Amino acid sequence: MPNLNTRRFTNPDILGKIRPASLVTWLTPAKEYLATRGVTLPADVADGPVDLEKLAAVFLDPDPDMPRDLVESLNLVNEMATDEAMEAILEAQGPRKFTLEVGDKPSPADVAVQTLLLNRLLLEELHNEHQLTRPRSFEYFVCEGDEPPKFTPPGKEQIEALEARLDDWYAKSKRGRGCKVIPFPKEGECWFLVRHGLPCKRESAMVEGESSSVFYRPQKHDVVVYDTMQGELRMNCCGKRELELFRKAFGLHLFGKEEFFPGTGKYRLKPLLMGRGCLACLDIEGMESVTLKEVQFLFGGKPWQRVTRASDDIYGLVEKEKLFWPEDPERIKRATFEIKFAGSKKPRRVTIIPSNKAQYGRDDDGIIIENWLKERGFIGEDDDNETDETETGIVDKS
Repeated sequence: MPNLNTRRFTNPDILGKIRPASLVTWLTPAKEYLATRGVTLPADVADGPVDLEKLAAVFLDPDPDMPRDLVESLNLVNEMATDEAMEAILEAQGPRKFTLEVGDKPSPADVAVQTLLLNRLLLEELHNEHQLTRPRSFEYFVCEGDEPPKFTPPGKEQIEALEARLDDWYAKSKRGRGCKVIPFPKEGECWFLVRHGLPCKRESAMVEGESSSVFYRPQKHDVVVYDTMQGELRMNCCGKRELELFRKAFGLHLFGKEEFFPGTGKYRLKPLLMGRGCLACLDIEGMESVTLKEVQFLFGGKPWQRVTRASDDIYGLVEKEKLFWPEDPERIKRATFEIKFAGSKKPRRVTIIPSNKAQYGRDDDGIIIENWLKERGFIGEDDDNETDETETGIVDKS
């Protein structure tokens, strides 16, 4: 049985935001099954509404007999019932030559269900693209050499070889075979959606009033992006071992060399020691202001400790001598900035964690932020941020 994420459908109020006619049409193929669970679908919406509380209870407690198509469509609608996904669907109407009749005040769930009914293949395609933009934390690896080579999107044989390499690792790691790598070439970049299994789970369940269990393998989507202009690979995946697998596998099957992305550092926080001037941003198109909100330090000695200092203005603390920078910049382990973007009502945050990690409040902020980080010196030569945590070096006189 597939792993269900039904949180969006456990509340009758959310189900009530889907047009009754669309809801009934969507659920009709599973009419007999739903009847066995106590949910009666009307032949026509004029005959009365669906009992949303009973329907939510069915989705909250799915059993092994739930039709596979209902399970798959439920996951599809669930993951596309977001503001961002709705925007992508609405923007696709013109280019894809279809029209949704959702009125002026549709809910994201209503838009997702109507798209499912009108053009399921399109919804699945947009779902794949939506999966690409969901992650907000990436690890970065820059290619060897000063200039990246000319990039051509991989062909079928390259993708199959890459999948086989990943499959061997997933099988060895008890995550099963059958991974898929789906490339999405974009302007200046090539995105890869890596779909694979996770370790199996067994959960308690009720079957016809009797205690039982459900055994299944959850599914996971990882994201790998190659920046063709910078020669840079960025990844969002499960853990360090998988990160290393992707670094080598994509280097080998895209460029013929496992160490094409050698794993050297990208980010450094040394510019923080230069003062508030490192936050200047008016020369970067799309940015209005930057404020340093949080820093994390490593205290050396035995026992060592990490200390996080947060404020509405970290440099305000520095200027009032309530916080002092360490002499060794490698002792600064992370920094969080609040950035006001042009045309945005609220500022958004970005966290830099040397030497390879960045976390964005929104994924599409990346290009602007990267330009700013590069101009202010936060992107530079590898400063070897791996340090011995038994050493001293932090100065904090708060």
